[in-house]
Amino acid sequence: MFLGGEYMRLHYELEEDADISAYPRIEPENNQDEFHYLRVNSKYLQIPFGFKYRFIPDKGFRPYLGLGAIARKPIKTDLNYEFLGNSLEYYINRTYTGETFSINSLRGEAGFEYSLSKKWNFYLEGTYDHDFRKSEYDFEPIKYFNIKTGILYEF
Repeated sequence: MFLGGEYMRLHYELEEDADISAYPRIEPENNQDEFHYLRVNSKYLQIPFGFKYRFIPDKGFRPYLGLGAIARKPIKTDLNYEFLGNSLEYYINRTYTGETFSINSLRGEAGFEYSLSKKWNFYLEGTYDHDFRKSEYDFEPIKYFNIKTGILYEF
């Protein structure tokens, strides 16, 4: 079984040719001004939980697979819209904050542990998170892959 706590930050830009229909629509100051880009900066707290299965639990090399879910709470999402006018560029900013945790993602894990000594282990793990629904102020579903490595101590 696994249970954890994570802080996640996403930062990206969407250019004028990108589909921004998932985000709140902001009108420019002048109807003739053109949208240039949207900068998104989001912060989240996450609590992943689930189960891992170790294929060879008593050996030095222990591969495993895991499956679980993630309770996520959006802390803050900043949306910065840039518009181009006749002679200048200007920005319109919006900030959104979330209230509660919601379980809206699945997590798959694959990795291995390797015994360095009786109590110390090395691990390498790949995880994939996939949103199956949006929570409050999650304008786009979060889908990402990450790789973790480290040293574990068993008590």
